[in-house]
Amino acid sequence: MTQVGVVGLGLMGHGVAQVSAERGYEVVATEISDDAIERGMGMIKGSMSQAERRATKKGGDDAGQVAKQAADEALARISTSTSLAELADCDIIIEAATENLEAKRAIFK
Repeated sequence: MTQVGVVGLGLMGHGVAQVSAERGYEVVATEISDDAIERGMGMIKGSMSQAERRATKKGGDDAGQVAKQAADEALARISTSTSLAELADCDIIIEAATENLEAKRAIFK
C-alpha cells in the first residue's frame, strides 16, 4: 500500500491525512470546496507547527529543525482536490466526511 485517500479534512479527516503522510504514505485528500481544503490544511499545518515548537523546547534547535524537515516532507506527500475522481488510484480510501446524509449519498453514489 502506497497511497491513501481521505474524504473530508475536518475534525477527523485532517488527522487521518496528517498521520498517513507522516508515516510515509502519499495522501490524496478531498473536500467539497477550496475553502474547506484551506481550513483542513491549516489544521494540519498548525498541528505540525505545534510539534516543531515542542521538539525545539524539549530538544533544542536541532530537534526543532528535524521536526520541521519531517513536517515539510509529510506536507509534500499530501495532495488535495475537490474531485472524488482523484481518489481512483488510491489503495485505500478513508471516508471522514461530515455526518450529513445528503453529503454521504453524494460520496457513495
